[in-house]
Amino acid sequence: MENILMAQASDPQIRVEFTKQADHATIASEKNGAGPRTVLEIRSQTGIGGCILRRNGMAWPDRFTVRFALQGLEQIVVQIGDRKWLGSVTSHDGTVRWTRRDEGGPEVSIEPDQPEWCPIRVVDSQQSVPIRVPLADKERWELSLPKHWLAANPETIRLEWIDFYR
Repeated sequence: MENILMAQASDPQIRVEFTKQADHATIASEKNGAGPRTVLEIRSQTGIGGCILRRNGMAWPDRFTVRFALQGLEQIVVQIGDRKWLGSVTSHDGTVRWTRRDEGGPEVSIEPDQPEWCPIRVVDSQQSVPIRVPLADKERWELSLPKHWLAANPETIRLEWIDFYR
């Protein structure tokens, strides 16, 4: 893996290892009405990519958000251990869908009222805007990883993404 990002000492201690050298990210702590959160923003030059996140501290942040600077979000895969969560946003109506697949098991749908559900929204300057594809230049896809996903405090999280427009 290439292009390794290491957070600054003042930021959360997360290491990002990209599969493509052209991809990059920024990481920072933000404060909003709900309290502090860690935000990892990923920029993917080709729109198809992946990375491994490694925690350097004892635990993942209580509130961990991932933003993508992509025009669409055909697929996002979050893998923790042997479990994968697969998300997508349809281009025609902005519907968010999630499924879960354990290694060797069937794919199971996840509904918005379940603890495994991961909201996907579009933000512009940290304010939510309606989902539509393609996104404008300053808009980002934002996922706030559910605490349920991080409950086992894994050492690594694998992310893979596919943009609608390449």
